[in-house]
Amino acid sequence: MVYATSQGVSVRRRVAHLPPETLVEVQEDEYCKFTVTSYFDCNHIFTPTVSDLNRMLREERLLSKPPMPTPIVERLIRGVLASPVIKREFKNLLSKRI
Repeated sequence: MVYATSQGVSVRRRVAHLPPETLVEVQEDEYCKFTVTSYFDCNHIFTPTVSDLNRMLREERLLSKPPMPTPIVERLIRGVLASPVIKREFKNLLSKRI
């Protein structure tokens, strides 16, 4: 999982030394649940356990959303694959998806 933020300036600064495709920008009109342009830093992933997901659901920190359009998901996967800081084991799982 990757996180989205609306803080474009700070995330751009944070990833400036990394490959540009590791920062995925999604306009609000590309995904129905975004009300502002959102940025995904594909150099930081969250790998929750089932227990983590259950806890997040109970705490209402994890909400069900409509699936993202395939082109956005593909950009996110390419971003993670391009990251020099993501472990090879995670990249191997993703490379089978495209």
